[in-house]
Amino acid sequence: LDIQIERINPSIARWGVVLQQSVYDPILTGGAVYEDNMQPLDPERAASLGLDSIKSKTLSPQVSLSGKLPTGLSYGLSSFDTRTSGTLASNFVYTGTTAISITQPLLKNFGLGINAAQIRVARKNRAIAEQNFLLQVMTTISNVQNAYYELVYAIENHKALLEDLERAKALLAENRRRVEVGVMSPLDVTQAE
Repeated sequence: LDIQIERINPSIARWGVVLQQSVYDPILTGGAVYEDNMQPLDPERAASLGLDSIKSKTLSPQVSLSGKLPTGLSYGLSSFDTRTSGTLASNFVYTGTTAISITQPLLKNFGLGINAAQIRVARKNRAIAEQNFLLQVMTTISNVQNAYYELVYAIENHKALLEDLERAKALLAENRRRVEVGVMSPLDVTQAE
């Protein structure tokens, strides 16, 4: 279970590097606004214009692209356009704006070193996670080997103790025979027991 848990950490650390590198991904946004207005006129104005209400339709699409470069340079490009038509305008009226902005810091946050610091930290964290995984694998294998050798030792120790018990039983039986023959004293049997 420890290996299965530790196996996830390098993958998480790899995505941490991707997250830090995503600072340099450009951001594209866009949208559109559509308005359909009808404004009723007061009777005096309606009589002077010959209309009951003023109608207008407006479509405003907009798009922008922004991002950051490894040197710290921030850029932005935005554009929007407005198309208006209605009762008072016989043709469509177009108005639009495009803007470009570039910002390069000269003192603070300038250069590749400072701007890539978080990426380097994420890469080191990824390497640490991979090494921790390898360490967990080696530790688990070592623990399994130690447990196996402890088991072998316990089995062989049990066999040796059984052999000692059989020898002690044989010695006791032999000492009892010797006492019966009269070669040994009963004290030797007690010691053997």
